[in-house]
Amino acid sequence: EDDITNRIKESLDLFDETANKEIFKKTHIFLFFNKIDLFRRKIQSVDLKVAFEDYDGGCDFEKAQNFIEQKFRDKNNFDKNRISVFFTNATKKKNIDDTLKQLTGIMVSDEFKGAQKN
Repeated sequence: EDDITNRIKESLDLFDETANKEIFKKTHIFLFFNKIDLFRRKIQSVDLKVAFEDYDGGCDFEKAQNFIEQKFRDKNNFDKNRISVFFTNATKKKNIDDTLKQLTGIMVSDEFKGAQKN
């Protein structure tokens, strides 16, 4: 890491490189965006357009959140349903509890089990 590299773009590149390896083709991916509370505060004063020229949602948190999620989903070259995205705040117990419940639900679902067999 250096002071010049845009961290989100660096993360996108790493995700692209890792998630699209043939060995992970049939692997379900759980993508976590932590510290969402900090992102919510930052986006109020810094337009995401500074990092992404194609972003046009201004300083709207939900639009920025959806845009970032879609950027990662667009990097996926395999089954579009293999990615589950979670926005978390690890310092909030309720948020973590809710996320773990969602994860458990996904892992016991027929869709998840079927994807792991293929």
